Amino acid sequence: MISAGLRAGDGMPVASSGRSGPSHDRSGRTAALVGVLGLTFAALVWVARALAGSRPPARAGSSGRADTAAPGAHLAPGQHAAPPQPTQELDGAPLRPGWYGFALLVIAVVAAGCAIFLYNWLSQWHWPVTLTASATVSAPDESILQDLELTAGMNGSPVRWLVDSGSARQLTVSGPDTGTAEIILPLPRSLCARMAAALKASCGGGKLSLNSPVTFDWSNTQQFASTDAPHRTVSSRLDLTEAMARPGVLEMEVTAVTRARPSLCFSSPLNAVTLTVTSGPRAFSHKFSGHEPTVPCPSGTSVLIGSPGSGMPPALAFAGISTFGLRAWASAASLHGFAGQLELDPGGTTVTGSPADVLVCSRKAGCPLAATLGIGEAGKAGQSLVVHSQAATSVITKGGQLVPSAWARKTAIFGPLLGGFVSALVVGPLTVFMQVLMDAIKSRFRKARRDKEARHAL
Repeated sequence: MISAGLRAGDGMPVASSGRSGPSHDRSGRTAALVGVLGLTFAALVWVARALAGSRPPARAGSSGRADTAAPGAHLAPGQHAAPPQPTQELDGAPLRPGWYGFALLVIAVVAAGCAIFLYNWLSQWHWPVTLTASATVSAPDESILQDLELTAGMNGSPVRWLVDSGSARQLTVSGPDTGTAEIILPLPRSLCARMAAALKASCGGGKLSLNSPVTFDWSNTQQFASTDAPHRTVSSRLDLTEAMARPGVLEMEVTAVTRARPSLCFSSPLNAVTLTVTSGPRAFSHKFSGHEPTVPCPSGTSVLIGSPGSGMPPALAFAGISTFGLRAWASAASLHGFAGQLELDPGGTTVTGSPADVLVCSRKAGCPLAATLGIGEAGKAGQSLVVHSQAATSVITKGGQLVPSAWARKTAIFGPLLGGFVSALVVGPLTVFMQVLMDAIKSRFRKARRDKEARHAL
């Protein structure tokens, strides 16, 4: 059978922010910056505390503070002490206390950390955009993609899908036997016993049970469609794998992880055709003239393939496809081997060129999307694929995240706001802190100079 392609995340690391590998580098740079800021903050705090208690001592015969009386001086009756005055240097400039500069430093550092956090948050916050991923192939011997994987979201939104219509020469039902798939044939139920005898199976109520694999071969292409419409098949994951078995022979495999039972119904032939059902070494053949009464799906012979249980019914593999139309609704999509264009509004258009992997949203951060796969539409031999979402928050390719961040979309607004925040709460306090620090340093040098002059005077 056709092997499934790469799964989401294989070979392409995806960060929780929705970016690929470069987001790890950015996180590392952010952590390094925060560490440097922390060390700088610690160093400045140490310097501020060392200089916080620095005060110029009063020289002999002079008063360093206006409210300090000379040694031995007494106040006359009725005389009151002068009110306290701020600490001053010899040149009369007031000396601001050390705690004042320390408080400004704390404000500046906290504001700088908040600014860095806000910038990173705005750079990683992706507002929903409208996405249309489309690809077309006109040549009948080309495949449109290797694998399309649709997954349900963790919010409980499942994958829903159905085959609108199709025509193929062969259908093989095979794979894990944890559940069953149903194929309804345009045979009257009166033929069920004869069919069961040929395949060594049992028939009851017009239903025949067989183990996988089972192959349905038609001598000419035959039409089929899902019998689940309009309710669709509810699944947790759906894989569509496409390949060319040989030039001009297209194969499509549909694999669903579901507790439901996928059901397909073949239409009554309009022309002479032969059907051969093969199960292991046994086979059953029936010839249609094309003039038999039409057998509606509810009245046809039902073939149940698989085993008791649920969760992973057998896969449906179509070969010799002439037409095929499938619609699905999911919360995330992984397109492997996609060669088309990605239109984001806003965000522009990206053309992948060579086949590439594209991840649309994720299971944890899902977005409602719809996928439509068409083969041989309007009588043409080409194929088309469209994945559309009105609220895509993540579109990742090899080049990184395509959905623009909130910062990129509103730089004209967030830039001035963040700049004003930094100017008011980072640059301003740091400027005053540096002035306080320089005053403290100058005060220490002046004190050393006065002490030196005092020693020389003695």
